[in-house]
Amino acid sequence: MDAFLSDGIEEASDGKVTVDEARVEGMADFRVLPANHTFILSDDEAIRQVKHFLRDGRFSDQAP
Repeated sequence: MDAFLSDGIEEASDGKVTVDEARVEGMADFRVLPANHTFILSDDEAIRQVKHFLRDGRFSDQAP
């Protein structure tokens, strides 16, 4: 998480969006990854999880 972006956010967040704000009713699955908002699109684990979700309809429980 980016400490500069998270100033004033006291809840768990990616530096910009809190975990609770990211939840949407009716979601098929949900994961929290140790990546900040700006760079999550290029995070290897985030990419792996998205591919798994698109293939299987849920995120992987296995560590990389």
